[in-house]
Order: sequence, then C-alpha cells, then structure tokens
Amino acid sequence: MSDFTHLHLHTQYSLLDGAIRIAALPAALQSKGFTACAITDHGNLFGAVEFYSTLKKAGLKPIIGVEAYVADGSRTKRGYPRPGPNASHLVLLCQNRVGYQNLIRLVSLAYTEGKYFGFPRMDRDLLEQHHEGLIALSSCLSGVVNRPLGRGDEAEARRQAQWFGQVFDGRFYLEIQDHGLERERALNPKLVALAEELGLPLVGTNDCHYLEPEEAYPHYLLQLIGRQKRVSDPGVEPFLDRGLNLKSPEEMAEALAEYPAETYRNAGEIADSCDLSLESGKIYLPKFEIPPPHDEGGWLRTQARQGLERRLTAIESQAPEPSPEAHSSPEREAFRKSYLERLDFELEVIIGMGYAGYFLIVADFINWAKDNGVRVG
Repeated sequence: MSDFTHLHLHTQYSLLDGAIRIAALPAALQSKGFTACAITDHGNLFGAVEFYSTLKKAGLKPIIGVEAYVADGSRTKRGYPRPGPNASHLVLLCQNRVGYQNLIRLVSLAYTEGKYFGFPRMDRDLLEQHHEGLIALSSCLSGVVNRPLGRGDEAEARRQAQWFGQVFDGRFYLEIQDHGLERERALNPKLVALAEELGLPLVGTNDCHYLEPEEAYPHYLLQLIGRQKRVSDPGVEPFLDRGLNLKSPEEMAEALAEYPAETYRNAGEIADSCDLSLESGKIYLPKFEIPPPHDEGGWLRTQARQGLERRLTAIESQAPEPSPEAHSSPEREAFRKSYLERLDFELEVIIGMGYAGYFLIVADFINWAKDNGVRVG
C-alpha cells in the first residue's frame, strides 16, 4: 500500500485555498507511511524550494509541480463573454531538471503574458514548446478533459485527451478522483472508457487541501474568505465535506477500488519516474570584469584598501596641525592598524562566502550614481 504517492496537493501557497503548511507536511506523510509527495499549487511555484528542502531534510522525495490554468484559446485573449479565467486545470509534474526549467518558463509566461481575472494562464502554444521533462495529469472536475465531459461534449473531451496525449507522448494521464461527489461518480466511468479507447493511462489522486478530516469546515471558511463571501450570503453553497484531507494509502486504495488497478499503481510509478535535484548554496552572479592579473577577491581587496586609505587620510588631515614626526608615531600606527585588521577580517568573511563579485557590482553602480549626481541612500 505504501507505494501510493499523492500527486495532487495544495499548500498554503495556493492562496486562500490550500491549507497545508509545508513545515507540518513531513510528519503527516511519515505517520501514514508515505515516502514521497508532490506539490501542485494553483498556478504558482512560490513554495517549490521550501517544499523541496523541507521534504529532503526529512528523508522524503519531493516532486515539484503545479496545477496550471490552461486558457481556452490564446493566453493573450481578453474580452470573453463570461467572467472568470476562461481556463481549464492541468497538473504538471517535473520529471527532471529540464522539466523544472520548462515549468519555470511556463509559469513565468503565464503571469507576464496570460494573467486574466487574477489567474496566470498558459496556453497550448506554450505547452507545445515547453513540455519536455514534464508529466501531465488531466486534473479535477475543472480539468482540460473533465470540463467538456461535464457539459456533455464528449467529442471535445476526446479531442482534448488526444491533443494532450500527443504532446505529452506517454506522459499524459487521465486523472481519477473520487471524493464521493455525484459529478465525479458520473464522469469517472467515462474517463476510464476514454482511456481504454485512446490507449491513455489512468492515475488516481486525492485533491489534498488540508491534512486532517476535522479541518474540512475551517477550509470551507477559508475558501469563502477567498471569494469574499459570508456563510449567510445568498447563493453560497452549504458546507460539504469532500474529503480533501491527506488520505492514507489504505484510504486511497478503498477510494479507487472500483477502478482499474493501474489507477492506484500508477501514482507510485509516476513518483518513481521523477528525479529532480535542486542545487542549493551555489551563488549565481553576473560576471564582473576584473583588470588583470587580479581575480574578484584580489580586486575587492585592492579597492577596499584604497577606499580605507582615502578615509584615514581625510581623518588625519582634520587633526590639529600634525607635526612631521606624527606621521610615523606609534599612536598613528596603532590607530591605522585597528582599521586595517578590521578590514581584513571583513574581507575574509565576504570573499570566503563567495560574495566578492556582489560587492564589486554594487560598488560599481553606487560609484556611478555618485559621479553622475544621483543621490544614494
């Protein structure tokens, strides 16, 4: 049973919707016997690095993903006849480093080029360009296949499934969710039949939004806050416990029992196929041109010592009528020595941490500003 992996999970970074705090997730996963988990926040990767490092530290396998918004047409299209994002959901999971880089590109362009009604939308043109290294799942009732299927347009649902199956060749899964909802129960057999007809694999997920069952009602209130609604407002749907908690492998096996065995099994196999390593502790800075024969550390030392010398000279010039002998007095040497020692100490820390280039870059634009009459705060 422990081979099952949750591949559809929303943390606090699914703003005003997800209620799973990343810091609390590893203990919850381990208590239920899981060894891996995915993060699929709505439209963003805000929590990806925190999620990755937190699970890694706990000895668990992190799978980075997103529940994306795919525009009905072009991501740049505006002026739809109905309000809202006019987009369908699609879960994207990183198989490897190439997939992570593609997902970063997709999410960034969704914000900069496709944002509409507050929703960052990508489109099929972008997915055709940046699908390598990504696994796609058809998502929930608002998914790319379920939306047309839910309105009775089986031909369009088939076209969508075929298109995503071709683009994500061997990496597109029809997603089965069973939270006890009548709509899911009505659509899932159609998804199974569609998978068999088109030769597409199935995968079972739970749309996890909180950790424990007793959090269902607080989560309902959180979503109402996100919609700026009150419980008592007209038209607000009453509370319904949809079971969006982090279910155990046994609970998932029971929920998926009436569907083909691959529905449960593929969740673990997808997790096994994902192998992403995110380097940490490595500093990436623009290259700063250094006059030969210096390196960045040596040039920073030279510049800093010259700067200190200018300041010490200015201080000494303000002393009352110094005698020629004062320039070589023990007091003067002791005064200067304390500053030189402190500078050397600071430089060792800066250069040892790899930040010499950063200081040189900042000094460059600060000095330019001063030389060109720009105030520096």
